[in-house]
Amino acid sequence: MVDRLVDRGLLIRRRSASDRRKVALRLSDQAAGHFGHIEEKVLTSFVRLVEALGPETAAKWAEVLQEVEQILKHQAADGEEKQ
Repeated sequence: MVDRLVDRGLLIRRRSASDRRKVALRLSDQAAGHFGHIEEKVLTSFVRLVEALGPETAAKWAEVLQEVEQILKHQAADGEEKQ
């Protein structure tokens, strides 16, 4: 998968000068441009969805997402304590 993304010009692969076993990957400028465009489309779709839900349902949804966030934070903290 990485090879294909490098071949398509979306990823740049660089070997570490100090450790040949290490390879760093980063997004190319071309890929970064794609992601900016995708982010804009996702945000626009999200705004439309929230508007279609209406304020009451959107508020309930926000409450659920906040609860999910708290649970995930709690689980992450529990995982860190076990390490």
